[in-house]
Amino acid sequence: MSRQARVVVGVDLEPGSSPSAGKEPLYSVVVLRNGEVYAQHEGVPLRRLIRLVWEHRPSVLAVDNIYELGEDEASVARFAGLLPPDVEIVQVTRVGGEFVDVREAARRAGIQAGYGKPDPLTTALLAARLADMGYGSRVRIVEEKTRILVARGRRSPSPGGTSQQRYNRRIRGSLLRVSREIKKKLDEHGFDYDMIFRRSEGGLERAVFVVYVPRSRLEGIIKPHRGHDVRVEITPIYSSKIMFEDAEEPAPPRPVIVGIDPGVTVGLAILDLRGRPLLLHSKKDLDRGEIISIVKKHGSPVVVATDVAEVPDTVKKLAATLGVPVYSPPQDLPTLEKQEILQQYSKLYGVDVRDTHARDALAAAVKAYRSLEQKLYQAEAYASRIGLDISLDAVKAAVARGRSIAEAVEAEIERIMKQTQVREERTARVEVEKPSVSDERVRRLEEEILDLKKERNRLRQKIRTLEWMVDELERRLREKTMEFSIEVARDREVEMLQREVQTLTSRIKRLEEEMEELRLRAGRLAEALKTLYRGEALQARVVEKLTMSGLRDSEKAYGELRRGEVVYVRNPNIYEKDAIQRLREAGVAGVLLDKPEGGGLVDALQRSIVPVARLGDYLVMAEGDVILVNPGVAGDLERAREELRRRVEHRLDLARIVEEYRRKRTTSLRGS
Repeated sequence: MSRQARVVVGVDLEPGSSPSAGKEPLYSVVVLRNGEVYAQHEGVPLRRLIRLVWEHRPSVLAVDNIYELGEDEASVARFAGLLPPDVEIVQVTRVGGEFVDVREAARRAGIQAGYGKPDPLTTALLAARLADMGYGSRVRIVEEKTRILVARGRRSPSPGGTSQQRYNRRIRGSLLRVSREIKKKLDEHGFDYDMIFRRSEGGLERAVFVVYVPRSRLEGIIKPHRGHDVRVEITPIYSSKIMFEDAEEPAPPRPVIVGIDPGVTVGLAILDLRGRPLLLHSKKDLDRGEIISIVKKHGSPVVVATDVAEVPDTVKKLAATLGVPVYSPPQDLPTLEKQEILQQYSKLYGVDVRDTHARDALAAAVKAYRSLEQKLYQAEAYASRIGLDISLDAVKAAVARGRSIAEAVEAEIERIMKQTQVREERTARVEVEKPSVSDERVRRLEEEILDLKKERNRLRQKIRTLEWMVDELERRLREKTMEFSIEVARDREVEMLQREVQTLTSRIKRLEEEMEELRLRAGRLAEALKTLYRGEALQARVVEKLTMSGLRDSEKAYGELRRGEVVYVRNPNIYEKDAIQRLREAGVAGVLLDKPEGGGLVDALQRSIVPVARLGDYLVMAEGDVILVNPGVAGDLERAREELRRRVEHRLDLARIVEEYRRKRTTSLRGS
């Protein structure tokens, strides 16, 4: 048999047979080679069916019901495990996600199925022809997985204090040693696995192995263990073993970019080839199989991206399983750049990311998209310019996987040519019921239909191109709007900062002036101190107003009133007799006023024999509350005091003379 021959095997369960019955089921089998019947068999038991499949090595095994091969999912999975690895199982009665009768599936494909229920051999033939034409859904068998947990042993009392740290380091070291032993055994036996672990000082806190084999395959290789320090738990992970991948009618999956942040908690981000987010997700203990299942729900991956320069093993294995290249940045993405990407996508698409794992996965996917963006745009523009009716997604996917634009377009043209050729060959081999009209009219109608289909496809292609251009322009508009908003905000901030700078400049100027004034004042005060030290001046006590409260404020600043002290009163209009009496009792030298030309205060002071002088006659320097006066003021005030005292005594003598005269006069008048 030629290696280039396409072989398809169709199978149907014969009447009276059932996988769930006690006796062995029997099958009718048809082998097609390049669309022609090569062999037919009836009454074939399951073991012989498996041998025939190995003998003919078909690319497809076609059935009308997958459960004819086994009574349940486990039985079907066991049967599939006995087939050659390159054989695909296709259920031809599942079309576009719905189940139809085999005759309805044949009618839709243009195959004459006759009337009445077909016998098993005819059903097997119909199944083989439908699968050969590309109809039906591929059946994917999901194998069991096994989870190996390496964690701390049963809780036991542990020492506290500094011994607690040594105890923890010993446990972590034991966990690391056991994990390494398990990894070594898995590698020696060639098992496919994922390892998820959490590092800690001195070793590991926890490790999880997800091994892609049933639990039974690990018997005698990895053993469960439960000790004081470490426990090893082995548990099977059951999932649906049968999944359908629709092969007819639905459009091919869209190409996507996958960003991943591996670890105990896995971050996952999926973008389409326009950079739009399709999924942002994070979950603990997410294994490779679950990641692939999630990704394929959103599209067909073309690249797997990470945010670190050194690609983690988990990312390498995922990319190898998917058969796509890995994108990694030249150097680890800094946190600031990842945060900026998150903020941009939050504004553009309203994404809400609340943990760092999904954020890091998004940053990785966005960086991968930006590295491809220019090429993808060029591929779209090129395909639109030449006007060829090809799948833009397929072209862009090929470009994203590393092919040149020309190679991607030529590969898609070649695929279409082969697909068209195969369909024409199949159509020529299949008998189709035709209406009872002339062959010429049918030919013309077919040509018109073909022309209309071509025109429709061309217009659809143009619509897709225009939709892509609209989306791209809208995206750019959003980016420009965001940039404009940022610029406006920046301009406002600049204007605000300019105003603030002006305010601060004015303030600095004012402070500089105040500082200069203070510097000059400090110089003057220093000079005043020198003058006081040389005895060339006296400091006068400053009192705002001559009241008891004014004196108390003065005493707080200068200390208690001292004998012989000179007092300067700023406001002579407010005074109290008690305050004047207080000055007299303290024995001050006198009071200085700005204008001592009589008035209530001057008279009151002089009556109390407190001399008054003009400040301007003796002023040496006035600096705030520091008033320096000529030392001669003390002698002048003392002389003024003596003068006041003589005047008072003179007034007292006159008063006594007058009083003596009045007394004598009164006595004289009484004697008369």
